[in-house]
Amino acid sequence: MTAAPFYQKTYPATGALDGIIPDVINTHCAHPSNDVGLPVEWWTDLADLYKIYNITIYPREDGPDDKLQQFNLTVYNTSHNELLCGYHHDPVCTHITIRCPSPLIGRYVHFMRKAQATKSEGAPFCEVVIIGHKYIDCTQCPVDVNCNDVTGCVSCQGSYQPDCKQSCEDGFYGANCQDRCGQCKTNTVCDSYNGTCHDGCQIWWTDTKCNTYIETPKNTHENLMLINKTGDIIQIGWEHINGIAVNLRRFYGYIIQYSIDLDDLIIQMWV
Repeated sequence: MTAAPFYQKTYPATGALDGIIPDVINTHCAHPSNDVGLPVEWWTDLADLYKIYNITIYPREDGPDDKLQQFNLTVYNTSHNELLCGYHHDPVCTHITIRCPSPLIGRYVHFMRKAQATKSEGAPFCEVVIIGHKYIDCTQCPVDVNCNDVTGCVSCQGSYQPDCKQSCEDGFYGANCQDRCGQCKTNTVCDSYNGTCHDGCQIWWTDTKCNTYIETPKNTHENLMLINKTGDIIQIGWEHINGIAVNLRRFYGYIIQYSIDLDDLIIQMWV
């Protein structure tokens, strides 16, 4: 929102933020005005907190204009504790850049020319350029996370930048949610902070993050048993099929049988 309490309707307050530097006929300008005894004011709402370094004002091209002088530029947030970016006394010719004495944090930029006791008059200008960047409040980061007010929390463990408030989507974990979960059991997800599969792994996968694949046992023993770190037990048996020639038995003709968690389900595969 951009506003001024008094202005010429042909030149609304938004004309100073349309991105067009003054042209010859000055159609893209704002003409904030006042009533007798009141200051000339103009302000804009940046819609979020910004860290502001400097503000440039472009006057009308038919200047210098003695109406655009003796004004303050301030920055404030919703509590209206205005911080002075700078004061300019003389008429503005081509443009004036006011550099804040230190970067100011705020949502609103406020222009104000002091009140005239005996007459009302405007303070026309055609463009306001505000230099800064969106401000990240580092106090919102977890206590163990580094931060700067440009990029935000440097490393959000188990959540997203810039403020570590949004948890990782299912299937991702780690710093800024950049790591993908392993092969956790069906319909379960890993820990968004460290990637651990708390309910165990899918069959043939092991370790705490279920990223290690268990190789299928070779046909070297009659009975094999695998016990992975999550506690799942896989029993594997080898049974030779009658009728396969002896000289071919080392190539094919076996049934692999395995059961999960020692239940009664037996799955057979021909190899």
